[in-house]
Amino acid sequence: MEVSTSRKIADNLSWLGVQEVFARLSGILLVVVLARNLSTSDYGSLNICLALIAMLSLLVRSGTGSRAVRLTARDAQNITGLYWQVTGLRFAMALVVSSVVIVLAQPISTFLSVPPSLLVLSVVMLLRPALTVAWAFRGLDNRRPIALSVMIERALVFAGVLLLLPLHGITAQAVILLEILAGLAVVVFLRTRLDVLLGERPPLRLHPTEWGAMFRESLPISLAAMTASLYRYGDLLLLGLLAGSSAAALYIIPHKVVMALLIPAVLIGAASFPSASRIMHKDVGAAIEVQARLFRMTLVVLLPACALAWFYAIELLALLFGGDYSEGDIVLKILLLSVPLFAYATFQENLLLAVPRPRAVMTCRVFASAVHIMVSLLLIPTHGIVGAAIGCLIGQLLFAITSAAVWKTQHGRLPLQSLCSAPVAASGLMLFALASTAAVLSVWQSLIVAALLYLVSVVLLRGVSRQEARYGLNYILGKIPRVGTRS
Repeated sequence: MEVSTSRKIADNLSWLGVQEVFARLSGILLVVVLARNLSTSDYGSLNICLALIAMLSLLVRSGTGSRAVRLTARDAQNITGLYWQVTGLRFAMALVVSSVVIVLAQPISTFLSVPPSLLVLSVVMLLRPALTVAWAFRGLDNRRPIALSVMIERALVFAGVLLLLPLHGITAQAVILLEILAGLAVVVFLRTRLDVLLGERPPLRLHPTEWGAMFRESLPISLAAMTASLYRYGDLLLLGLLAGSSAAALYIIPHKVVMALLIPAVLIGAASFPSASRIMHKDVGAAIEVQARLFRMTLVVLLPACALAWFYAIELLALLFGGDYSEGDIVLKILLLSVPLFAYATFQENLLLAVPRPRAVMTCRVFASAVHIMVSLLLIPTHGIVGAAIGCLIGQLLFAITSAAVWKTQHGRLPLQSLCSAPVAASGLMLFALASTAAVLSVWQSLIVAALLYLVSVVLLRGVSRQEARYGLNYILGKIPRVGTRS
C-alpha cells in the first residue's frame, strides 16, 4: 500500500511538473507572439479581460471543487451524485454572473478601458469552469487527464494564433474566440474520459434545493480564492481603471517574465509538499532541514537568472517583445526583487500547511493582499506601472514577514542568513563581473566570465556542497536512476 501510494504521488507530481512547464513556457511564447503583433492598447485590453474572467471563474466555481474533490476522494461512487449537482450549480452561477456583466458591460468597459464587445465576448469563457469535471479526476487522485487537458488547451490556442497570423492577422477578439473554442474542446475531452471511466454518463438528476447548502459550505473557500486572485490580477485591473489598457500591457509583460523565472520555485515547492507533510508528522526538525535545503538550492538556481534579467532588462524586453515594451524595464527590476521573497514564501507556506495551519496561511495571504491592493491604489495614479510594481513587492514582502512570524511563535526562527548568504553574495559578484566587463568584452564573453565566477563563488561559499554538485551532475548524466526505474 505504501509503495502504491508513493508511486501514485510520484506519477501525479511528474504530470503536474510537465503540465506546469508546458503551460508556462507555451504561455511565454504566446506572449511574445501577441505582444509583437498587437498594439499595446489591444494587448492590454486582452489581458484585462482575461484577468477579469479568471476572477469571475472563481465565483462560478463557488468553491464547489474542493467539496467535490473531498467527497470523491472518500468514495469514488459519490461522482455519480455529484456529477450533475456540481455542474448545475456552476452553470446557474455562470448564467447569473454573465447576465450581470452583459447588463453592466458599458460602465465596466469604460472603467477598465476595454472595448465593450471584447468584454461581452469574454463572458462566454465562463462556460469552461461551469462545465469542467476536472474535480472528479482530482478526487480520484489522477492528475494525468488534467495535465493533458491543460496542455491540449494551450497547444490549441497557440496553434490557432500561428495559423491566423499569416491569413488574416490576429486581434484581441480572435484570441478570446480561440480561448473559448479550446476551453470547450477540453471540457468535451475531460467529460468523455470520465464517462469512459464510469462506463456511462450519470442520469440527469438536478436538485436545486440542495444547492443552497452546497453554496454555503463552499463560500469561505470561494472568498479565500477571490482574495488570493486579487494578489495576482488586482494590479492589472487597477491599471486598467486608473491608467488605461496601454499601461496594463507595459506592466503585464515584465510580470509574465518574472512568473516564468519562478517555475523552479513553483515546481520544487509543489513536489516537496507531500514529503514535508510526511516528515513533519514524525520530526519537525527534519522537515525544516529538508525545506531549508530546498530553499537554498532554489535560490542557487533563481538568483543568477534574476541577476541576468536585471542587468539586461531593457535588452531582454526589447528582444522578446519589441521596443514598445522596453519602457517596462524599471517594473521588471522591481518585480525581480520579489523573486527570492516568493521562493521563501513558498517553502514557508509548505511548512505551515504541513503542521497544519491553513487558517494562518489564509490570514497572512488576506493581510498581504489587502495591503498590496491599497498601496497600488495609492501609487498608481501618480507613479503608474512603477506604483503597481512597488505594491506587488510590498505585498510579497509582507506575506514573507507575517508567515515567518507565525512560524516563529511555535517553532523558532529559520536560519535565513546561512541559507541566503552564499547565493546572494555569488549573485552580487556575478553582477559586478557583468558591469565591469561590459565595456571591454562582448556580451557572450561577459556572460561566460560572469557565469564561471558565479559557479566558482557559490561552491567556495558553500552555497552548494561538493556532494550536492556531484549528485546533481550524476543525476543529469543518468548515472543515478530516476524514481520508478530500476537501479
